[in-house]
Amino acid sequence: MKISNSRWLSFSKEKAKVFILRYFSDLLAWIDRRRLKSIFDNSDSMVIIYTIGKVASTAVYDSLIAHPKLNKPVFHIHCLNNGRIIEQKAYYKGSKKKSFPFHLIRGQVISEFLPSYKGKVFLITLVREPIARELSSLFQDSLNFSTSLKSLNSEMSKVVESKFRAMVNQLPEDEWFSRELLEVFDIDIYNLAFEVSKGYCIKSDGSLIFGLIRLENLQDRFDPFCRELFGINLPFHLVNSNLGEDKFYVNAYHEVGLQTKFSSEDVSSILNTKFVKHFYSDLTEVIKSRWER
Repeated sequence: MKISNSRWLSFSKEKAKVFILRYFSDLLAWIDRRRLKSIFDNSDSMVIIYTIGKVASTAVYDSLIAHPKLNKPVFHIHCLNNGRIIEQKAYYKGSKKKSFPFHLIRGQVISEFLPSYKGKVFLITLVREPIARELSSLFQDSLNFSTSLKSLNSEMSKVVESKFRAMVNQLPEDEWFSRELLEVFDIDIYNLAFEVSKGYCIKSDGSLIFGLIRLENLQDRFDPFCRELFGINLPFHLVNSNLGEDKFYVNAYHEVGLQTKFSSEDVSSILNTKFVKHFYSDLTEVIKSRWER
């Protein structure tokens, strides 16, 4: 199998990140703690993009930091629950990668400073159709399961099958929203009045302003969502970033992930979850036709 130069370059960059985080995580945590302490001490408001992985949160982050009138520090994290951070670090260090991602360092530092922060917090989370999100997440983390580009397809085929079996038993979204958003901020997503026709919802509670938007609605609803959330009457433009097409695993993702189909019983089990019924009642037939064998 011929491997393009761009894939080799992407692979090499990811391996370099793994090396740095494997051996210099303590130093990076020390630097980040010093920098973030200054931000928390000197800002009266901030934005925290706080999501499960692979829901276009990087695109939202890049879009917000590029906005000329937002003028707030913006953070992008996936974990704030200290117990879960410890578990995630152990999981990644026990994988073939043997190092954990930087967002766990950032999340741990923010979790230390956030309880005493007196300013306003704009908290943003996103949701995505769960089968597509899980497959995208598995390939994003493919270095956890394979250290070779040449064997990536065959190894990821096994991973997709085993991880999907676990997903049928419990959606990763259920675990994330329960242990992260509910435990850390006392926000129960199922108590939110979410309208699928609108694609997003916003809730204010004192100094906490919370917004949730579906990935599937980002292209057409990102601007009104941000205007309503921040109270800024100036266009918000969505930046496309962290695209899978630019990644070293793109071929495996297309040849394995996107070609995978599942039994009607398994797809129905996922469609009958509380999460899908709450956020995707308008797209169940689309999801079924996309993934059912």
